[in-house]
Amino acid sequence: MASGVLSKNPLPNVLLQLLERELSGTLVLETRQGEKSAVLLARGVPVKARTSEPVIYLGRLLVERGLITPEAEADALARVAKERCLLGQVLVERGVLRREQLTQALEEQVSRKLVWLAGLPDSSLYGFYEGVDYLQRFGGEVTPVAPLAAIWAGVRRFGPDSQVEAALERLGARTLRLHPDAAIKHFGLSPDEQAVLDVLRARPQPWESLIATGLLPPEQVRRLIYMLFISRHLDVGGRPIVPAEVAPSSRRGEHRPLPRRPRSEPSAPSVGPPRAPMGSFPGVDVVAEELEQRFREVDQQNYYEILGVDPEASSAQIQGAFFQLAKRFHPDKLPAAELELRKRASKVFARISEAHQVLSDDERRAEYGRLIKEGGASPAEQEKVQAVLRAAQHFQKAEILFKKREMVQAAQLARRAMEDDPEQVDYGAFHAWVSSHLPERQGSGQFDDLIATLDRAVEKEPENQRCRWYRGQLYKRVGDTRRALRDFRWLVDQNPNHVDALREVRLADMRRQTRTSTGRTHTGAGRRTSQPGKGASQAPAKAGSDDLGQIWGKLFRRGKDK
Repeated sequence: MASGVLSKNPLPNVLLQLLERELSGTLVLETRQGEKSAVLLARGVPVKARTSEPVIYLGRLLVERGLITPEAEADALARVAKERCLLGQVLVERGVLRREQLTQALEEQVSRKLVWLAGLPDSSLYGFYEGVDYLQRFGGEVTPVAPLAAIWAGVRRFGPDSQVEAALERLGARTLRLHPDAAIKHFGLSPDEQAVLDVLRARPQPWESLIATGLLPPEQVRRLIYMLFISRHLDVGGRPIVPAEVAPSSRRGEHRPLPRRPRSEPSAPSVGPPRAPMGSFPGVDVVAEELEQRFREVDQQNYYEILGVDPEASSAQIQGAFFQLAKRFHPDKLPAAELELRKRASKVFARISEAHQVLSDDERRAEYGRLIKEGGASPAEQEKVQAVLRAAQHFQKAEILFKKREMVQAAQLARRAMEDDPEQVDYGAFHAWVSSHLPERQGSGQFDDLIATLDRAVEKEPENQRCRWYRGQLYKRVGDTRRALRDFRWLVDQNPNHVDALREVRLADMRRQTRTSTGRTHTGAGRRTSQPGKGASQAPAKAGSDDLGQIWGKLFRRGKDK
Protein backbone atom coordinates (compact mmCIF):
# COMPACT_ATOMS: atom_id res chain seq x y z
CA MET A 1 0.00 0.00 0.00
CA ALA A 2 2.91 2.37 0.74
CA SER A 3 6.67 2.18 0.35
CA GLY A 4 9.72 4.38 0.54
CA VAL A 5 13.13 4.94 2.10
CA LEU A 6 13.67 5.89 5.75
CA SER A 7 15.89 8.84 4.86
CA LYS A 8 12.84 10.58 3.41
CA ASN A 9 10.20 9.20 5.75
CA PRO A 10 11.78 8.07 9.05
CA LEU A 11 10.36 5.13 10.94
CA PRO A 12 8.72 7.27 13.68
CA ASN A 13 6.78 9.14 10.99
CA VAL A 14 5.79 5.91 9.24
CA LEU A 15 4.51 4.35 12.46
CA LEU A 16 2.58 7.51 13.38
CA GLN A 17 0.98 7.65 9.93
CA LEU A 18 -0.19 4.04 10.28
CA LEU A 19 -1.40 4.72 13.81
CA GLU A 20 -3.37 7.80 12.77
CA ARG A 21 -5.11 5.92 9.95
CA GLU A 22 -5.66 2.83 12.16
CA LEU A 23 -4.34 0.51 9.45
CA SER A 24 -3.92 -3.25 9.95
CA GLY A 25 -1.25 -5.24 8.14
CA THR A 26 2.50 -5.86 8.05
CA LEU A 27 5.24 -3.27 7.82
CA VAL A 28 8.35 -4.83 6.24
CA LEU A 29 11.77 -3.16 6.56
CA GLU A 30 14.86 -4.16 4.57
CA THR A 31 18.43 -2.88 4.76
CA ARG A 32 20.60 -2.43 1.66
CA GLN A 33 22.27 -5.71 2.64
CA GLY A 34 18.93 -7.53 2.29
CA GLU A 35 18.29 -8.03 6.03
CA LYS A 36 14.54 -8.05 6.61
CA SER A 37 12.45 -7.23 9.67
CA ALA A 38 8.69 -6.95 10.07
CA VAL A 39 6.09 -5.42 12.39
CA LEU A 40 2.51 -6.62 12.55
CA LEU A 41 -0.04 -3.87 13.27
CA ALA A 42 -3.70 -3.95 14.29
CA ARG A 43 -5.48 -0.62 13.80
CA GLY A 44 -2.08 1.02 13.71
CA VAL A 45 -0.92 -0.51 17.01
CA PRO A 46 2.17 -2.80 16.86
CA VAL A 47 1.21 -6.26 18.17
CA LYS A 48 4.16 -8.41 17.05
CA ALA A 49 7.66 -7.84 15.68
CA ARG A 50 10.37 -9.96 14.11
CA THR A 51 13.86 -8.49 13.70
CA SER A 52 16.72 -9.59 11.47
CA GLU A 53 18.90 -9.86 14.57
CA PRO A 54 17.89 -11.17 18.02
CA VAL A 55 17.21 -8.19 20.28
CA ILE A 56 16.12 -9.95 23.46
CA TYR A 57 15.04 -13.55 23.89
CA LEU A 58 11.89 -14.06 25.94
CA GLY A 59 13.65 -16.37 28.39
CA ARG A 60 16.47 -13.87 28.97
CA LEU A 61 13.92 -11.11 29.48
CA LEU A 62 11.99 -13.12 32.07
CA VAL A 63 15.20 -13.93 33.95
CA GLU A 64 16.31 -10.31 33.70
CA ARG A 65 13.03 -9.17 35.27
CA GLY A 66 13.32 -11.78 38.03
CA LEU A 67 10.16 -13.58 36.98
CA ILE A 68 11.83 -16.97 36.51
CA THR A 69 15.14 -18.53 37.52
CA PRO A 70 17.87 -19.46 35.00
CA GLU A 71 17.19 -23.10 35.89
CA ALA A 72 13.49 -22.76 35.02
CA GLU A 73 14.46 -21.13 31.75
CA ALA A 74 16.88 -23.94 30.83
CA ASP A 75 14.37 -26.64 31.76
CA ALA A 76 11.59 -24.99 29.71
CA LEU A 77 13.88 -24.46 26.70
CA ALA A 78 14.71 -28.18 26.73
CA ARG A 79 11.02 -29.01 26.36
CA VAL A 80 10.61 -26.30 23.65
CA ALA A 81 13.44 -27.86 21.62
CA LYS A 82 11.95 -31.33 22.00
CA GLU A 83 8.27 -30.58 21.35
CA ARG A 84 8.64 -27.41 19.21
CA CYS A 85 6.20 -25.49 21.39
CA LEU A 86 6.30 -21.95 22.75
CA LEU A 87 8.41 -21.04 25.79
CA GLY A 88 5.75 -18.83 27.34
CA GLN A 89 3.14 -21.54 26.93
CA VAL A 90 5.37 -24.07 28.73
CA LEU A 91 6.11 -21.72 31.64
CA VAL A 92 2.42 -20.88 32.14
CA GLU A 93 1.35 -24.54 31.98
CA ARG A 94 3.94 -25.44 34.61
CA GLY A 95 2.73 -22.67 36.90
CA VAL A 96 6.13 -21.01 36.87
CA LEU A 97 4.70 -17.87 35.25
CA ARG A 98 1.30 -16.23 35.43
CA ARG A 99 -0.56 -15.31 32.24
CA GLU A 100 -0.48 -11.58 33.00
CA GLN A 101 3.27 -11.74 33.63
CA LEU A 102 3.76 -13.40 30.26
CA THR A 103 1.67 -10.74 28.52
CA GLN A 104 3.67 -7.94 30.12
CA ALA A 105 6.95 -9.61 29.15
CA LEU A 106 5.82 -10.08 25.54
CA GLU A 107 4.78 -6.43 25.40
CA GLU A 108 8.19 -5.35 26.62
CA GLN A 109 9.87 -7.66 24.10
CA VAL A 110 7.93 -6.12 21.21
CA SER A 111 8.71 -2.63 22.50
CA ARG A 112 12.44 -3.38 22.67
CA LYS A 113 12.35 -4.67 19.11
CA LEU A 114 10.68 -1.47 17.95
CA VAL A 115 13.42 0.57 19.63
CA TRP A 116 16.03 -1.55 17.86
CA LEU A 117 14.29 -0.97 14.53
CA ALA A 118 14.50 2.79 15.15
CA GLY A 119 18.27 2.41 14.80
CA LEU A 120 18.17 0.94 11.29
CA PRO A 121 20.22 2.83 8.67
CA ASP A 122 18.24 5.61 7.00
CA SER A 123 19.04 3.97 3.65
CA SER A 124 16.73 1.09 4.61
CA LEU A 125 13.55 0.53 2.61
CA TYR A 126 10.05 0.01 3.95
CA GLY A 127 6.79 -1.33 2.54
CA PHE A 128 3.37 -1.65 4.18
CA TYR A 129 1.04 -4.49 3.14
CA GLU A 130 -2.50 -3.72 4.28
CA GLY A 131 -4.58 -6.67 5.48
CA VAL A 132 -1.67 -9.13 5.21
CA ASP A 133 -0.16 -11.00 8.19
CA TYR A 134 3.35 -12.12 7.29
CA LEU A 135 4.06 -13.08 10.92
CA GLN A 136 1.20 -15.53 11.31
CA ARG A 137 3.54 -18.48 11.81
CA PHE A 138 6.04 -16.57 13.94
CA GLY A 139 5.83 -16.56 17.73
CA GLY A 140 2.70 -16.83 19.80
CA GLU A 141 -0.14 -14.50 20.63
CA VAL A 142 -0.32 -10.91 19.48
CA THR A 143 0.51 -8.42 22.22
CA PRO A 144 -0.48 -4.78 21.68
CA VAL A 145 2.11 -2.32 22.94
CA ALA A 146 1.78 1.32 23.92
CA PRO A 147 2.68 2.71 20.46
CA LEU A 148 3.51 6.29 21.42
CA ALA A 149 5.71 5.09 24.27
CA ALA A 150 7.53 2.65 21.97
CA ILE A 151 8.01 5.27 19.24
CA TRP A 152 9.27 7.80 21.79
CA ALA A 153 11.71 5.25 23.23
CA GLY A 154 13.18 4.84 19.74
CA VAL A 155 13.35 8.61 19.16
CA ARG A 156 14.90 9.13 22.59
CA ARG A 157 17.71 6.72 21.72
CA PHE A 158 18.30 7.23 18.00
CA GLY A 159 16.71 10.47 16.86
CA PRO A 160 16.81 10.82 13.81
CA ASP A 161 18.69 14.04 14.58
CA SER A 162 18.63 15.40 11.02
CA GLN A 163 14.83 15.31 11.15
CA VAL A 164 14.86 16.66 14.71
CA GLU A 165 16.87 19.72 13.65
CA ALA A 166 14.64 20.27 10.62
CA ALA A 167 11.53 20.20 12.83
CA LEU A 168 13.04 22.59 15.37
CA GLU A 169 14.03 24.93 12.58
CA ARG A 170 10.40 24.97 11.43
CA LEU A 171 9.24 25.76 14.95
CA GLY A 172 11.78 28.58 15.22
CA ALA A 173 11.31 30.92 18.16
CA ARG A 174 7.54 30.53 18.40
CA THR A 175 6.01 30.09 21.83
CA LEU A 176 5.13 26.42 22.27
CA ARG A 177 2.30 25.01 24.32
CA LEU A 178 0.74 21.59 24.63
CA HIS A 179 -2.39 20.86 22.62
CA PRO A 180 -5.55 21.05 24.77
CA ASP A 181 -6.23 17.39 23.89
CA ALA A 182 -2.64 16.21 24.39
CA ALA A 183 -2.55 12.67 25.82
CA ILE A 184 0.87 12.77 27.46
CA LYS A 185 0.13 9.68 29.55
CA HIS A 186 0.63 7.53 26.43
CA PHE A 187 4.33 8.49 26.02
CA GLY A 188 5.72 6.67 29.05
CA LEU A 189 7.86 9.65 30.07
CA SER A 190 10.49 9.54 32.76
CA PRO A 191 10.01 11.88 35.77
CA ASP A 192 12.58 14.34 34.36
CA GLU A 193 10.88 14.34 30.96
CA GLN A 194 7.53 14.86 32.64
CA ALA A 195 9.03 17.77 34.59
CA VAL A 196 9.98 19.47 31.31
CA LEU A 197 6.42 19.17 30.06
CA ASP A 198 5.07 20.38 33.38
CA VAL A 199 7.16 23.52 32.93
CA LEU A 200 5.83 23.90 29.39
CA ARG A 201 2.26 23.37 30.54
CA ALA A 202 2.69 25.89 33.31
CA ARG A 203 4.30 28.49 31.06
CA PRO A 204 4.28 28.21 27.25
CA GLN A 205 7.70 29.13 25.84
CA PRO A 206 10.13 28.49 22.94
CA TRP A 207 11.96 25.16 22.87
CA GLU A 208 15.31 26.86 23.52
CA SER A 209 13.96 28.16 26.84
CA LEU A 210 13.10 24.58 27.82
CA ILE A 211 16.71 23.59 27.18
CA ALA A 212 17.80 26.43 29.46
CA THR A 213 15.88 24.88 32.39
CA GLY A 214 18.60 22.24 32.68
CA LEU A 215 16.03 19.58 33.58
CA LEU A 216 17.23 17.35 30.72
CA PRO A 217 20.30 17.21 28.48
CA PRO A 218 19.80 19.51 25.45
CA GLU A 219 19.75 16.62 22.98
CA GLN A 220 16.97 14.90 24.90
CA VAL A 221 14.88 18.09 25.06
CA ARG A 222 15.26 18.49 21.29
CA ARG A 223 14.14 14.93 20.65
CA LEU A 224 11.21 15.27 23.06
CA ILE A 225 9.95 18.42 21.32
CA TYR A 226 10.37 16.65 17.95
CA MET A 227 8.29 13.71 19.16
CA LEU A 228 5.53 16.00 20.42
CA PHE A 229 5.66 17.94 17.14
CA ILE A 230 5.36 14.99 14.75
CA SER A 231 2.61 13.41 16.87
CA ARG A 232 0.80 16.80 16.96
CA HIS A 233 0.70 16.97 20.76
CA LEU A 234 2.02 20.52 20.47
CA ASP A 235 -0.62 23.12 19.67
CA VAL A 236 0.64 23.87 16.16
CA GLY A 237 -2.32 22.64 14.11
CA GLY A 238 -4.30 19.42 13.76
CA ARG A 239 -5.47 16.95 16.39
CA PRO A 240 -3.06 14.78 18.41
CA ILE A 241 -2.42 11.24 17.19
CA VAL A 242 -3.59 8.78 19.84
CA PRO A 243 -3.86 4.98 19.71
CA ALA A 244 -7.04 2.96 19.35
CA GLU A 245 -7.74 0.23 21.88
CA VAL A 246 -6.61 -3.26 20.77
CA ALA A 247 -7.43 -6.40 22.72
CA PRO A 248 -4.75 -9.14 22.86
CA SER A 249 -5.67 -12.63 21.72
CA SER A 250 -5.91 -15.33 24.34
CA ARG A 251 -5.16 -18.41 22.26
CA ARG A 252 -2.42 -19.42 19.91
CA GLY A 253 -3.43 -19.05 16.28
CA GLU A 254 -5.31 -15.75 16.69
CA HIS A 255 -2.69 -13.79 14.83
CA ARG A 256 -4.59 -12.02 12.12
CA PRO A 257 -4.86 -8.23 12.39
CA LEU A 258 -8.03 -7.16 14.10
CA PRO A 259 -10.61 -5.52 11.83
CA ARG A 260 -10.61 -1.75 11.75
CA ARG A 261 -12.95 -0.22 14.30
CA PRO A 262 -15.42 2.27 12.80
CA ARG A 263 -14.34 5.79 13.72
CA SER A 264 -17.75 6.52 15.21
CA GLU A 265 -17.40 3.69 17.74
CA PRO A 266 -16.06 4.93 21.09
CA SER A 267 -12.87 3.46 22.47
CA ALA A 268 -13.00 1.46 25.65
CA PRO A 269 -11.92 3.55 28.63
CA SER A 270 -8.44 2.85 29.94
CA VAL A 271 -8.21 1.71 33.55
CA GLY A 272 -5.20 2.65 35.62
CA PRO A 273 -3.67 0.72 38.54
CA PRO A 274 -5.58 0.77 41.81
CA ARG A 275 -4.66 3.64 44.10
CA ALA A 276 -3.05 2.50 47.31
CA PRO A 277 -4.27 3.95 50.63
CA MET A 278 -2.42 7.11 51.60
CA GLY A 279 -1.30 5.77 54.93
CA SER A 280 0.40 2.72 53.44
CA PHE A 281 3.57 4.66 52.59
CA PRO A 282 5.74 6.02 55.41
CA GLY A 283 5.88 9.83 55.48
CA VAL A 284 3.41 10.36 52.64
CA ASP A 285 0.74 11.89 54.89
CA VAL A 286 3.09 14.63 56.03
CA VAL A 287 4.28 15.44 52.50
CA ALA A 288 0.72 15.33 51.15
CA GLU A 289 -0.52 17.91 53.66
CA GLU A 290 2.30 20.33 52.86
CA LEU A 291 2.00 19.63 49.14
CA GLU A 292 -1.72 20.41 49.13
CA GLN A 293 -1.07 23.79 50.69
CA ARG A 294 1.70 24.61 48.21
CA PHE A 295 -0.47 23.43 45.31
CA ARG A 296 -3.21 25.89 46.33
CA GLU A 297 -0.82 28.82 46.79
CA VAL A 298 1.87 28.36 44.16
CA ASP A 299 0.06 30.13 41.31
CA GLN A 300 -0.45 33.26 43.42
CA GLN A 301 3.13 33.51 44.71
CA ASN A 302 6.10 35.21 43.09
CA TYR A 303 9.32 33.30 42.52
CA TYR A 304 10.95 34.46 45.76
CA GLU A 305 7.94 33.32 47.76
CA ILE A 306 7.90 29.97 45.94
CA LEU A 307 11.54 29.30 46.88
CA GLY A 308 11.10 30.82 50.34
CA VAL A 309 14.00 33.28 49.99
CA ASP A 310 14.38 37.02 50.43
CA PRO A 311 14.44 39.25 47.28
CA GLU A 312 18.00 40.16 48.27
CA ALA A 313 19.09 36.51 48.52
CA SER A 314 22.40 35.54 46.94
CA SER A 315 22.74 33.09 44.06
CA ALA A 316 24.06 30.47 46.48
CA GLN A 317 21.01 30.85 48.72
CA ILE A 318 18.67 30.53 45.75
CA GLN A 319 20.52 27.43 44.58
CA GLY A 320 20.37 25.86 48.05
CA ALA A 321 16.67 26.59 48.45
CA PHE A 322 15.92 25.03 45.08
CA PHE A 323 17.77 21.79 45.85
CA GLN A 324 16.07 21.44 49.24
CA LEU A 325 12.62 21.86 47.71
CA ALA A 326 13.43 19.60 44.77
CA LYS A 327 14.44 16.80 47.14
CA ARG A 328 11.17 17.14 49.01
CA PHE A 329 8.67 17.69 46.22
CA HIS A 330 10.07 15.96 43.16
CA PRO A 331 7.31 13.68 41.79
CA ASP A 332 9.78 10.79 41.60
CA LYS A 333 10.07 10.84 45.38
CA LEU A 334 6.44 9.76 45.74
CA PRO A 335 5.05 6.22 45.30
CA ALA A 336 3.93 5.40 41.76
CA ALA A 337 0.47 4.49 43.02
CA GLU A 338 -0.14 8.01 44.37
CA LEU A 339 -1.29 9.32 40.99
CA GLU A 340 -3.18 12.43 42.14
CA LEU A 341 -0.46 13.34 44.59
CA ARG A 342 2.19 13.00 41.90
CA LYS A 343 0.19 15.30 39.61
CA ARG A 344 0.17 17.99 42.28
CA ALA A 345 3.85 17.44 42.93
CA SER A 346 4.57 17.80 39.21
CA LYS A 347 2.93 21.20 39.10
CA VAL A 348 4.64 22.42 42.27
CA PHE A 349 8.00 21.12 41.06
CA ALA A 350 7.49 22.83 37.69
CA ARG A 351 6.93 26.17 39.47
CA ILE A 352 9.95 25.58 41.68
CA SER A 353 12.11 24.81 38.62
CA GLU A 354 10.77 27.86 36.81
CA ALA A 355 11.58 30.10 39.79
CA HIS A 356 15.10 28.69 40.01
CA GLN A 357 15.64 29.13 36.28
CA VAL A 358 14.68 32.81 36.32
CA LEU A 359 16.34 33.84 39.59
CA SER A 360 19.61 32.07 38.72
CA ASP A 361 20.07 34.29 35.66
CA ASP A 362 21.12 37.85 36.58
CA GLU A 363 19.54 39.46 33.51
CA ARG A 364 16.25 37.62 33.83
CA ARG A 365 16.21 38.24 37.58
CA ALA A 366 16.52 42.00 37.00
CA GLU A 367 13.67 41.88 34.47
CA TYR A 368 11.60 39.87 36.94
CA GLY A 369 12.21 42.53 39.59
CA ARG A 370 10.57 45.06 37.29
CA LEU A 371 7.59 42.72 36.89
CA ILE A 372 7.18 42.53 40.67
CA LYS A 373 7.06 46.33 40.89
CA GLU A 374 4.38 46.36 38.18
CA GLY A 375 2.34 43.77 40.07
CA GLY A 376 2.45 41.02 37.46
CA ALA A 377 5.02 38.57 38.76
CA SER A 378 2.98 35.59 39.96
CA PRO A 379 2.59 32.61 37.62
CA ALA A 380 -1.18 33.14 37.54
CA GLU A 381 -0.77 36.77 36.48
CA GLN A 382 1.83 35.86 33.87
CA GLU A 383 -0.44 33.13 32.54
CA LYS A 384 -3.18 35.73 32.13
CA VAL A 385 -0.80 37.88 30.13
CA GLN A 386 0.18 34.89 27.98
CA ALA A 387 -3.50 34.00 27.48
CA VAL A 388 -4.24 37.55 26.30
CA LEU A 389 -1.32 37.40 23.85
CA ARG A 390 -2.43 33.99 22.58
CA ALA A 391 -5.96 35.28 22.13
CA ALA A 392 -4.74 38.22 20.07
CA GLN A 393 -2.71 35.89 17.84
CA HIS A 394 -5.66 33.51 17.37
CA PHE A 395 -7.94 36.43 16.55
CA GLN A 396 -5.57 37.83 13.90
CA LYS A 397 -5.21 34.42 12.27
CA ALA A 398 -8.98 33.89 12.37
CA GLU A 399 -9.56 37.19 10.55
CA ILE A 400 -7.09 36.17 7.82
CA LEU A 401 -8.73 32.76 7.40
CA PHE A 402 -12.16 34.38 7.28
CA LYS A 403 -11.05 36.59 4.40
CA LYS A 404 -9.78 33.47 2.63
CA ARG A 405 -13.22 31.87 3.16
CA GLU A 406 -11.71 29.06 5.27
CA MET A 407 -14.62 29.20 7.70
CA VAL A 408 -14.11 26.04 9.75
CA GLN A 409 -10.52 26.90 10.71
CA ALA A 410 -11.48 30.55 11.27
CA ALA A 411 -14.28 29.52 13.65
CA GLN A 412 -11.91 27.25 15.61
CA LEU A 413 -9.34 30.00 16.10
CA ALA A 414 -12.02 32.56 16.94
CA ARG A 415 -13.31 30.23 19.64
CA ARG A 416 -9.80 29.85 21.08
CA ALA A 417 -9.40 33.62 21.15
CA MET A 418 -12.74 33.94 22.95
CA GLU A 419 -11.81 31.24 25.48
CA ASP A 420 -8.33 32.66 26.17
CA ASP A 421 -9.64 36.20 26.68
CA PRO A 422 -13.38 36.08 27.45
CA GLU A 423 -13.39 39.72 28.55
CA GLN A 424 -12.64 40.88 25.01
CA VAL A 425 -16.12 41.49 23.52
CA ASP A 426 -14.80 41.65 19.94
CA TYR A 427 -13.63 38.03 20.11
CA GLY A 428 -17.02 36.62 21.09
CA ALA A 429 -18.78 38.79 18.52
CA PHE A 430 -16.42 37.71 15.76
CA HIS A 431 -16.86 34.05 16.71
CA ALA A 432 -20.64 34.46 16.37
CA TRP A 433 -20.21 36.17 12.99
CA VAL A 434 -17.86 33.51 11.62
CA SER A 435 -20.11 30.73 12.94
CA SER A 436 -23.00 32.19 10.94
CA HIS A 437 -21.00 31.43 7.76
CA LEU A 438 -20.44 27.74 8.53
CA PRO A 439 -22.15 25.39 6.05
CA GLU A 440 -24.42 23.83 8.67
CA ARG A 441 -25.62 27.29 9.74
CA GLN A 442 -26.17 28.44 6.18
CA GLY A 443 -28.25 25.36 5.50
CA SER A 444 -30.41 25.58 8.64
CA GLY A 445 -30.90 29.34 8.66
CA GLN A 446 -30.97 29.25 12.47
CA PHE A 447 -29.16 32.24 13.95
CA ASP A 448 -31.16 32.99 17.13
CA ASP A 449 -28.40 31.85 19.51
CA LEU A 450 -25.80 33.90 17.60
CA ILE A 451 -28.03 36.99 17.71
CA ALA A 452 -28.44 36.42 21.46
CA THR A 453 -24.63 36.36 21.81
CA LEU A 454 -24.40 39.65 19.92
CA ASP A 455 -27.21 41.13 22.04
CA ARG A 456 -25.12 40.44 25.15
CA ALA A 457 -22.06 41.92 23.47
CA VAL A 458 -23.94 45.12 22.57
CA GLU A 459 -25.33 45.31 26.09
CA LYS A 460 -21.81 45.05 27.48
CA GLU A 461 -20.31 47.55 25.01
CA PRO A 462 -23.12 49.68 23.50
CA GLU A 463 -20.65 51.76 21.47
CA ASN A 464 -18.98 48.76 19.81
CA GLN A 465 -19.48 49.22 16.07
CA ARG A 466 -18.28 45.72 15.16
CA CYS A 467 -20.97 44.11 17.32
CA ARG A 468 -23.69 46.35 15.90
CA TRP A 469 -22.68 45.58 12.31
CA TYR A 470 -22.66 41.81 12.86
CA ARG A 471 -26.02 41.90 14.62
CA GLY A 472 -27.58 44.06 11.88
CA GLN A 473 -26.41 41.57 9.26
CA LEU A 474 -27.88 38.61 11.15
CA TYR A 475 -31.18 40.45 11.68
CA LYS A 476 -31.23 41.04 7.93
CA ARG A 477 -30.65 37.31 7.25
CA VAL A 478 -33.60 36.26 9.41
CA GLY A 479 -35.83 38.87 7.75
CA ASP A 480 -36.10 41.25 10.72
CA THR A 481 -35.63 44.36 8.57
CA ARG A 482 -36.74 46.81 11.24
CA ARG A 483 -34.11 45.75 13.81
CA ALA A 484 -31.43 45.42 11.11
CA LEU A 485 -32.09 48.95 9.88
CA ARG A 486 -32.01 50.24 13.45
CA ASP A 487 -28.43 48.94 13.83
CA PHE A 488 -27.39 50.25 10.41
CA ARG A 489 -28.78 53.73 11.12
CA TRP A 490 -27.01 53.77 14.49
CA LEU A 491 -23.73 52.96 12.75
CA VAL A 492 -24.21 55.75 10.21
CA ASP A 493 -25.02 58.23 13.01
CA GLN A 494 -21.87 57.21 14.91
CA ASN A 495 -19.63 56.90 11.87
CA PRO A 496 -20.80 58.64 8.67
CA ASN A 497 -17.85 57.00 6.87
CA HIS A 498 -19.07 53.46 7.60
CA VAL A 499 -19.52 52.62 3.91
CA ASP A 500 -21.24 49.26 4.40
CA ALA A 501 -23.83 50.57 6.86
CA LEU A 502 -24.41 53.66 4.67
CA ARG A 503 -25.11 51.39 1.70
CA GLU A 504 -27.63 49.37 3.68
CA VAL A 505 -29.47 52.55 4.81
CA ARG A 506 -29.54 53.96 1.27
CA LEU A 507 -30.88 50.72 -0.16
CA ALA A 508 -33.60 50.65 2.49
CA ASP A 509 -34.52 54.29 1.77
CA MET A 510 -34.56 53.60 -1.95
CA ARG A 511 -36.92 50.65 -1.48
CA ARG A 512 -39.18 52.78 0.73
CA GLN A 513 -39.25 55.65 -1.78
CA THR A 514 -39.90 53.23 -4.61
CA ARG A 515 -42.91 51.75 -2.78
CA THR A 516 -44.19 55.27 -1.99
CA SER A 517 -43.75 56.57 -5.54
CA THR A 518 -45.65 53.62 -6.98
CA GLY A 519 -48.51 54.20 -4.54
CA ARG A 520 -47.84 51.03 -2.56
CA THR A 521 -47.30 50.86 1.19
CA HIS A 522 -46.83 48.00 3.61
CA THR A 523 -49.01 47.56 6.63
CA GLY A 524 -49.12 44.93 9.33
CA ALA A 525 -52.00 43.24 7.50
CA GLY A 526 -50.25 43.02 4.15
CA ARG A 527 -49.82 45.17 1.02
CA ARG A 528 -52.35 47.86 0.03
CA THR A 529 -52.58 49.53 -3.44
CA SER A 530 -53.96 53.07 -3.85
CA GLN A 531 -57.28 53.38 -5.66
CA PRO A 532 -56.76 55.10 -9.05
CA GLY A 533 -59.37 57.49 -10.47
CA LYS A 534 -60.85 57.43 -13.95
CA GLY A 535 -58.20 57.49 -16.64
CA ALA A 536 -55.48 57.39 -14.05
CA SER A 537 -54.60 53.69 -14.30
CA GLN A 538 -51.27 54.41 -16.05
CA ALA A 539 -50.38 57.64 -14.24
CA PRO A 540 -48.93 56.06 -11.08
CA ALA A 541 -46.67 53.79 -13.11
CA LYS A 542 -45.33 56.73 -15.10
CA ALA A 543 -44.80 58.89 -12.03
CA GLY A 544 -43.12 55.97 -10.24
CA SER A 545 -40.85 55.41 -13.23
CA ASP A 546 -39.80 59.09 -13.28
CA ASP A 547 -39.20 59.17 -9.54
CA LEU A 548 -37.16 55.95 -9.71
CA GLY A 549 -35.03 57.45 -12.45
CA GLN A 550 -34.40 60.51 -10.28
CA ILE A 551 -33.39 58.32 -7.34
CA TRP A 552 -30.95 56.30 -9.41
CA GLY A 553 -29.59 59.55 -10.87
CA LYS A 554 -28.93 60.92 -7.39
CA LEU A 555 -27.24 57.72 -6.27
CA PHE A 556 -25.11 57.66 -9.43
CA ARG A 557 -24.05 61.28 -8.94
CA ARG A 558 -23.16 60.64 -5.30
CA GLY A 559 -21.05 57.65 -6.26
CA LYS A 560 -19.39 59.66 -9.01
CA ASP A 561 -18.67 62.57 -6.63
CA LYS A 562 -16.99 60.11 -4.23
